Amino acid sequence: MAGQLFTHYFLTEGIQATSDWRNLISQSDTFDSFRDGIRQSYEDLSHAQDPNEAQTEQDLIRPVLDLLGWTDYLPQQATTGHEDIPDHLLFLDAASKERAAATSNAKDRFRYAAVVEESKRLDVPLDAHDKDGTTGTGTPHGQILRYLSTAEIESDGRIRWGILTNGRVWREWQNINPEGGFDAVIGNPPWDHIELQEVEWFASRSPDLALAPTAAARRTGIQKLRDQGVPLAAEFDMAKDRADTLAKLIRGSGHYTLLGGGDINLYSLFVEQAMTLIKPSGLVGLLTPSGIYADKTAARFFQSVSTSGRVAGLFDPVLVDRSGGEERRVWPDRHHRQFDMTNDSHLFRTAVQLEVVIARPSFGMKRNAAT
Repeated sequence: MAGQLFTHYFLTEGIQATSDWRNLISQSDTFDSFRDGIRQSYEDLSHAQDPNEAQTEQDLIRPVLDLLGWTDYLPQQATTGHEDIPDHLLFLDAASKERAAATSNAKDRFRYAAVVEESKRLDVPLDAHDKDGTTGTGTPHGQILRYLSTAEIESDGRIRWGILTNGRVWREWQNINPEGGFDAVIGNPPWDHIELQEVEWFASRSPDLALAPTAAARRTGIQKLRDQGVPLAAEFDMAKDRADTLAKLIRGSGHYTLLGGGDINLYSLFVEQAMTLIKPSGLVGLLTPSGIYADKTAARFFQSVSTSGRVAGLFDPVLVDRSGGEERRVWPDRHHRQFDMTNDSHLFRTAVQLEVVIARPSFGMKRNAAT
């Protein structure tokens, strides 16, 4: 999904050159009535002291929707605190609204809607940033992109528009999907965390720090290196800054709204991007850790694909080493951090080190053996 935002120039000047705008203002009575209605709504709300979001919706946003002709809309309310549910769904006709209203599950209503709308308190900044200074998924900007991602999945691509407003500024996003798309995306993405892992980073550089009994003890040791002017501390700080900057860029991009939270793993970005590259009937086949369905940070993504019939199968592989004449299961390994096996940490494991007790098969999974 690509969130497309009209520029400030278009909204203030460029729109006046469009044929639709010229046709609208040529109907002076209609335009004057529309303008007067909006002005009255703003004046009514201006008398309230510090109106909250609910009051802004009731006294301004819904009247404006009515004036725009969107009389067929439904206020939305999540059934739990963890659902991605926008404030309003807008429908093309009364029949679609009635079918949606008869649906008890809030997410099932997406299939009947045409537009998602998210409201904010009057004049609240729509470009508000997270505490770390980035425009992440928890900001108004990030919210509407996240809602559009959810709506795209739940509506099978029918919902193409999103509106974000604080009553005074109205922004419109269009979900533009490429025609066609790939039949399949298949690959073996890298398994590595964006966030710098202190234990792995220091494993070959300062084993004593890597083996510190607690994270607090490790941080104390790192600070001592800084105080002593040891170059290793500067190298660590530079590596951590690079990792933190990359994480901010990923979260602020708006492209990874379902899997771009928490401790980001590179493979999850490949998964979400792959889902945007295929056509509706396309296939994605990627070799990933089981975290894609088991990790808490992947819960929203996996729920969205597993409840919409988009999961064809999950295969939990076991790699078998037959080089010595006898079969020896060498993967999955007993180490929780798979990235210990990458060049970064200089900790490649031998077949003997990787020998493990066979993991219990997961419910609903197929376990395949490969040489």
